[in-house]
Amino acid sequence: MKHSRVVGLAVLALTLAWVNLPGSQTKARAAAAADASWEQVLKDLQGEWVCVEEESNGKKLGKGAIKDRNRRLTIKGNKLIMKRVEGGTQGHMEGRFELDPSAEPAHFDLSGKDYDGAFFELTGIYELKDDALRLCIIKAAKDVKRPKEFSAPEGLHRDCYTFKRDK
Repeated sequence: MKHSRVVGLAVLALTLAWVNLPGSQTKARAAAAADASWEQVLKDLQGEWVCVEEESNGKKLGKGAIKDRNRRLTIKGNKLIMKRVEGGTQGHMEGRFELDPSAEPAHFDLSGKDYDGAFFELTGIYELKDDALRLCIIKAAKDVKRPKEFSAPEGLHRDCYTFKRDK
């Protein structure tokens, strides 16, 4: 009994010493701040969004084409639904995403079902400022690198969008 009490006190003392080591509280605070940042970004993304700019393969869509396509996002929790009209037919894709707001630029990964019901994986970057959300995405693959800038030059197979919150 005496031995187990001594061992228990030794474990308690070592635990308290580790918690009070320089840097251990800083790391804990940094992890808590990252969690809080992630939660705040996720909260800020919630709702309905309408596309106001779209660029793909080096070409920007005109305002008329953007209006006809009527691309919209709905974000609930970490679930995203994107709807759009293509060739007169409305389609949608949906999936779940993971964010890393601490990365520079902030990035995300998204997977789910595309407009035809096939599985997809996308990787990209995002920027959220006030009521504007910018996305730059590319299909995820081993040899594909996440975009580092909001551009969709010809030949890189990226898509960039700017959405405004639908009020």
